Amino acid sequence: MKKAILLAAVLFACAKRDEPAADTAAMAAGPAPLTAAELAGTWNGTAMAENSDSVLFTFTVWSPTGMDSKTLMAGQKDTVAVTHMISGDSLVATSASYVDATIPGKPTVMFRAVGRLMGGKLAGTAAVMLASKMDSVLARNRFEMTKTP
Repeated sequence: MKKAILLAAVLFACAKRDEPAADTAAMAAGPAPLTAAELAGTWNGTAMAENSDSVLFTFTVWSPTGMDSKTLMAGQKDTVAVTHMISGDSLVATSASYVDATIPGKPTVMFRAVGRLMGGKLAGTAAVMLASKMDSVLARNRFEMTKTP
């Protein structure tokens, strides 16, 4: 009798269940990858304090290829060269070093920004750090950019 119960338990445990197959296509689907073509063009943006809607400055970005750009920030007289890296649906932009006339002491800084294209706007966060000491974050902000037609 014990063997019969044990055999029934093993058969029950090994029986195939009628479960629907997981929809792997739906699970794998996510945001579409960002392309250089989507980034190419002229963008106008605003930078806000990290935890506020107060606009710190405005800027314009010219990106002929989508993989690099020149940025002109309000209060600056020279453009800043920026290189882009695309990772999935995200853009990582890293500037060359430049003198920021809006920061007391006019230090040589650089910025790194990460953004995503959402609803026709490129939005994300940025950090400004001393060019000579990358772990010295001087400011963090949020940004939003709209492509000009």
